[in-house]
This record gives sequence, structure tokens and C-alpha cells, in this order.
Amino acid sequence: LPVLQEILISNESMGDWEAVDANSHLIFHINRKNFPVGDERRIQALNELGKWTLKAVSDEQIKSFQSSAGELVDLYKNEIRQTEKLANYDGKNFHLAFLYLGEARAKMSVTKEIIERPLTDYMMGQPQSTTTTRCYLVRLPNGRATQVCETVEVPNLDYYIDPSQRQYQEISRNLNDIRGAISDAFDIVQNEEAYSERLNLLLTEIQQLTESYNTFVTENAL
Repeated sequence: LPVLQEILISNESMGDWEAVDANSHLIFHINRKNFPVGDERRIQALNELGKWTLKAVSDEQIKSFQSSAGELVDLYKNEIRQTEKLANYDGKNFHLAFLYLGEARAKMSVTKEIIERPLTDYMMGQPQSTTTTRCYLVRLPNGRATQVCETVEVPNLDYYIDPSQRQYQEISRNLNDIRGAISDAFDIVQNEEAYSERLNLLLTEIQQLTESYNTFVTENAL
């Protein structure tokens, strides 16, 4: 691990982002295989991978490498699920709180990706137009009126409306998950009575993430 960490630093200095991505995943994989769930080193390795992934996605340094915000969400969810099953141990609550916030940050990145996708990504093969029958009265030369019907092509409103609704629903689900993760972390903070540097760090992260969430919602009128 120390050797890989030095190589990673070298990769970063040379701007070899593909190597940085590969080594970041390898470091996390080694930590996950060698340290049990709940071990500080394992959680720290996931958080470091999370920081790299979100930076890479935000700066568009990677597109076809292993890293993605969606993959990161799954890693955090899996770690949270396994940690929650453990019997209580010293530091468990703090570990869970940091994992919740990591999941929330990854979800924020996913949500930003969703809102930037073109609506064509959400189209389900519906036709752009459809046909309908329109009828109207026509007055004949003898003064009588008769009904004439014809089939005309009109825009299919679902073609334009449904994609935006599907996109909005996906955004809403992610925003609900983000609020839930932040709330779970905050509940842990509320139950901790003793002040500590770790507690202060948690409070700072919760505040920053909450502000980021509020800014995103306001800017996108969600």
C-alpha cells in the first residue's frame, strides 16, 4: 500500500489520470480485502476513492475509466449495509456518519449528471406525432350542411412531456436520498454528547453538503 500510494502521487504529478484512476481502485480493493468491515483504514480508503472519483467526474478528467459517481454510490451503500449489521463498537456511529455523507456527495454528483442529460435519453420510443380524426360542417350548394371528417397528423404531447417527467422523477428520487443520508448523519451528531475533533469535522461536512444541496435546488428551481 505505501508503494502504491507513492506511485499514485507520481501519477498525479504527471497528470496520468488513467493511471491515477486504476491505482485508486487498486488501493481501495487491497484495503477492502485485507481489513474487515468497520476498520478505519478500509473506510478511509473508500473516502479517498470517493474524493478522486468526484473530482475526476467534476473536472471531466475521465469518461471511460472505472470511476463513475453511480459506481461510487453502490460502493458506499454496500459498506453502509455491512457496517450497520455489525455489533456496536467504539466509533461505529462516526463511521456510519462519514459513510452517509460520502453516499450523499456521490448522489449529488449523480443528480448533476442527470439534470445535464438531454431529454432524448428519456424517450421511450414514442412517435413524435400521432393521427386524429377531425370533423367539421360544410355547407352544400343547396343550402344544407353536411359533416366532413378527415384524418390529420398532430404532435404527440407525450413525446415532449413524458421525457421531462421521467427526468424530474429520477432527480426527485436522488434528492430524497441525499436528504435522507444527510439527516442520518445529523442524527448521529445529535446523539454524540462529547465534543471531539471528529465531531467538529462531521458538523462542517454536514453544513457544506447542506449548502451545496440548497444551492443546487435553488439554481435549478427544483
